Amino acid sequence: MESPPVLGRMVVSPTSFATVCAAMPDPRRAARVVYPLPAILALLNRIVNCQQRLTRLERACRGAAARLMEVELRARLAELRRELEVGEHRLVQLDTERAHLRDTVLRISGAIQVLEELLAASAENHPDTQTSEHEADRPA
Repeated sequence: MESPPVLGRMVVSPTSFATVCAAMPDPRRAARVVYPLPAILALLNRIVNCQQRLTRLERACRGAAARLMEVELRARLAELRRELEVGEHRLVQLDTERAHLRDTVLRISGAIQVLEELLAASAENHPDTQTSEHEADRPA
């Protein structure tokens, strides 16, 4: 069992607080105030106890809120890391696709150059069959 708290030189347990308050002299009796001092002091004690409890609860709530915020921050960090990984993977895919597209464009460009050179050589060898590009594209 816990020992009662020590206040100055007087030891007071929670069950005897009202008894101690009742034994205290009331200086207001001479002024004809009818409020019972023990009841006021007991009420004041309850208020102080409630305030202390509230303070402990506020600290606990702040601690819980901090833990909750930490959990949320860690979840967001994990989500951002996943998004970064997906983005980096997509960049690699796009770089590969760009390289393939560049190779295809180079092949097409080379084929155009070869065909133009063949047409130019053919036009030099057979000047009477020379046609413009537009005439060759028209249907007969």
